[in-house]
Amino acid sequence: MEKIYPFTRFLLYTAFAVTTATSATAQNGTQKSITDIPLKAHTREVDLFFNEEKPKEPYYRVMILEQRAAPDVPMEAVLVAMKKTAQAEGIDGILLGQLGQQTGSVVTFPHGEGTMSYQRLAGIGIRYRRTVDYMDTILKEQSVSVWIEGNADPKEFTMKYDFYGNNLSMGDRFVHTFFEGQVFPYEDGTSCYATFAGWSCRYNAEEQVFSRKNTTADTSSLSRFYYAEGRLIKAEIVFSSYQSMKKDKWQMEPIYNSGGLLIGRRLMDGKTLVWEEAFTYRLSGLRDKVRRVKVVNGVPVPLFEIKNIYCSDNDLPAPEH
Repeated sequence: MEKIYPFTRFLLYTAFAVTTATSATAQNGTQKSITDIPLKAHTREVDLFFNEEKPKEPYYRVMILEQRAAPDVPMEAVLVAMKKTAQAEGIDGILLGQLGQQTGSVVTFPHGEGTMSYQRLAGIGIRYRRTVDYMDTILKEQSVSVWIEGNADPKEFTMKYDFYGNNLSMGDRFVHTFFEGQVFPYEDGTSCYATFAGWSCRYNAEEQVFSRKNTTADTSSLSRFYYAEGRLIKAEIVFSSYQSMKKDKWQMEPIYNSGGLLIGRRLMDGKTLVWEEAFTYRLSGLRDKVRRVKVVNGVPVPLFEIKNIYCSDNDLPAPEH
């Protein structure tokens, strides 16, 4: 296997040093174009394979990776940039095939009154099986118990997720209403859930504010989460109904223990408690369970309980050898 080492000095033209590969993360819920496995960015050396050479250990082909650069950028510099892109995408190696057949591959397109050109280099990004060591951190499903007012016994169901936090159970009307109304609006920027249709998410790095917004023909929901040095300090949830001109605004307070661990949250309507949550964690530090209650005449009444179930190595497809 040939190694290409970084050069001490090279120039890449910003306008053309652009990758078209798409990262698969919880934030955008995007799947790979070849083998569907979750990826994580890394800083390891990226291996390059030329001609018909293949890895000597089990691996997955995960996506087509393309690097673009100005026509006069040396191929060595393009390869260095491609390796940096691969690290950001969570790719361990790149199958480049016959590199000589790609050298000099220049694309020209109309631009203004003239033309512009760029060279391109494409390969298949791979991930080694041994580096996929984080499956037990990915949410697989949730066992849910919901206490509907007036019923002593809870309604029980399961919500399933793909590798990217997309809820696969939204086809059920009850689940959809519960998740979108009771869960998603209160999830901050660290959430493992992917955004779904109708919602937009935005993070203002300067103000350290993460927001979720959903607008329909009849209603609008806006959640803002405020941070200080990466720590959630408060949140505001505003619900507006256009038909009744009604606007509800709640404040959410995080609850930390003496060690700085988030162990719960409470939703307030001014000085009135709307509901309170308690979190429990696994020994690994991952959240295990959340239980939400409201207080009626000083007595806690359960609203729902969600228990998390995480993936394992058994959820991965068989790798190539």
